[in-house]
Amino acid sequence: MDFSLQTLDQGLLASLSGRLDHEGVASFEARSQGLLDAAGASCLVLDLARLDYLSSEGLRALVSLGQKARARGVSLAFCGLGGLVRDLFDISGLFQVFTVAESPQAAFRAARRG
Repeated sequence: MDFSLQTLDQGLLASLSGRLDHEGVASFEARSQGLLDAAGASCLVLDLARLDYLSSEGLRALVSLGQKARARGVSLAFCGLGGLVRDLFDISGLFQVFTVAESPQAAFRAARRG
């Protein structure tokens, strides 16, 4: 799994690509913890458009990130869900739990609205 980060006026945009599976979860958890620790980060958007695969461990890591973000007062949103990732969010009911939008810009707007 690859992880890139952009600091924007609206907040932090993290783009994931590749596979968020058993091998990538530890790296993702360490990187995402760093994002939450970043000073002044009030909004975080995860762009999953280039994520090819999401395992149950990866799904659990996203849920855990959501819980940690909420506890710290950080607005979290997702964007770019397609194929398998969209199906997993649907089946697991995460569309009712998380803010999800089509684009990063829409995700930042939706996250700000709460």
